Amino acid sequence: MSRQWTAELGDRARVHEVYLVTHKARPLSKNGKPYLSLTLTDRTGNLDARAWENVEKMGALFEEGDFVRVKGRVVLYMERLQLHIASLERVAQDELEVADYLPRSTASPQELLAELRSVLSSVKNPHLLRLIDEVLADQRFMEAFGRLPAGKSIHHARLGGLAEHSLSLCRLVDA
Repeated sequence: MSRQWTAELGDRARVHEVYLVTHKARPLSKNGKPYLSLTLTDRTGNLDARAWENVEKMGALFEEGDFVRVKGRVVLYMERLQLHIASLERVAQDELEVADYLPRSTASPQELLAELRSVLSSVKNPHLLRLIDEVLADQRFMEAFGRLPAGKSIHHARLGGLAEHSLSLCRLVDA
């Protein structure tokens, strides 16, 4: 079975997939009954989710920041997709590829670094050029640089974001 990315889900889709819980709350419904309100995340986006039954038992199985395997059905509610959860179980992080649950740059690290190298090669100052060459020659550093985010929440906060941000600044300076 292929992966069910949040961005590809549509109304009435049946879901049986693992997601990262990035928000967990237990509000009360209009009739005063508690329910689980979750935000489920993967590298393609977020999905609102609700559990209306077995709220106490289900809510005790996991915390915000955990990975969960959910079964349920997507519905269109107030012009937004929402997953109605039928069942849920916690999944250990070591069973997963964590990068599948983090946002990432649309460009590959190799593409970003190749363009960055190209832009930096136009530097005329020999001292700066030597420094740039030393940094670019450090393979371990450059691999990390190509995959790390630039920030935690707002500023290029995705895998590859640091290279994206650095490249955008180089383009700005070049212009």
